[in-house]
Amino acid sequence: MKTVILLLFFLLSNSKALFTVEMSPNYLAELHENVTMECRFPPGDGKAVLSVFWERLSPPPRVEVYKMVDGRKDVDSQDPQFRGRVQLQDDELTKGRALLQISDVKINDSGTYQCLVEMGAGDYKQTTLTVQASYRNITATALQGCSLSPTPLLLQCQAAGFPKARVQWTDTSSSVLPASRTNTSHTMTQDGLYIVTAQVKVNGSCGEIYNCSYITKHSVTSAFIHLSAPSFPKISTLSVILMLGGALLGMALCVSLGLIFKKRGFGRLQGRKQIYVRRRAFFEHRRTHGKS
Repeated sequence: MKTVILLLFFLLSNSKALFTVEMSPNYLAELHENVTMECRFPPGDGKAVLSVFWERLSPPPRVEVYKMVDGRKDVDSQDPQFRGRVQLQDDELTKGRALLQISDVKINDSGTYQCLVEMGAGDYKQTTLTVQASYRNITATALQGCSLSPTPLLLQCQAAGFPKARVQWTDTSSSVLPASRTNTSHTMTQDGLYIVTAQVKVNGSCGEIYNCSYITKHSVTSAFIHLSAPSFPKISTLSVILMLGGALLGMALCVSLGLIFKKRGFGRLQGRKQIYVRRRAFFEHRRTHGKS
């Protein structure tokens, strides 16, 4: 009898040991995107009732993310933070995959999650979800204009992301600029993002290129500042044609007006000359006839 009890205990213990849950230890997600965390388990023969429990253990307090008890979804105790944003892919459960999808992930979704699966026997595993916001849109500017000879300039880069990044500056030769020439500050938005503003003092001249890199544990994003002389507004071909046409038209108008005034002046001169000739002839006639 003792032998039978020991045999049954061994078989039960062995069957529980065979039911193990597996999960990737880490997941990385981008802010406002979707993430799917997978919990794998032996699918069994379909006779045992399945229960799946997803929880976030940290940061505290411990909250319920998703719960399915005896094959039925239960959202009564689901944390409001996850309500309407999580789902379990039911069609994958028969394949031994408890896939939890969180949509539109937030910064505060980051933390340690636990997946517990029960199907006769039970087991659980934990994983860490990290939500980041890459510093994608970097505004890079030179705060002063450059010249052909080296002059003191202040360069600035600004971007928003998470977690807080450190900024590294390099010059045209890809040499890292010393920290003593840089200044970095940050503020935080209501969404939990860091606005990181970085400045560096350089002796630069037109044509040089400087680089600022925002570095976090999981990503590196960069932007370039090309020192260039102030550019004049570009003039289109049509504008050039219109300006030349206007200039030629103006010249033609001036010439025409000049000819008109000249002609009028010549006509007046001719008229005065004719009057003078007539008067002279008149006086000559009187003088001649008067003497006779």
